[in-house]
Amino acid sequence: MTGLRRLVPFSKHLHLDVPISCEQYLSELHTQYMLSPLSSLITRPDEAYDLDLGALKRNLLAHAAHDKMIRITGDKLTLCLRLVELLERRRDDLAVRVMALRSWDQGLGDNRK
Repeated sequence: MTGLRRLVPFSKHLHLDVPISCEQYLSELHTQYMLSPLSSLITRPDEAYDLDLGALKRNLLAHAAHDKMIRITGDKLTLCLRLVELLERRRDDLAVRVMALRSWDQGLGDNRK
């Protein structure tokens, strides 16, 4: 997935044959974090730096409902960096999913058979 995430900036011009392991990963995104956060939660990684400790915990707690491995303990800096990392991965994973779906919709790279 790391390699696919790096291709996202070029995704408008790419059609990919996504490995089955990545298809599996993309189909299970809902088990790693909240895909469609409520409006009271942030989705942009850079917004995390402006949150207070309570808001950081609320955001991480919402994602932890989908992945029990997400920790919601620590100081403000630790929680902020954890949320930034999670939101960056979420953003990039969703972009890869769009890129892969576009290839599948065009009949390219369809390993789902």
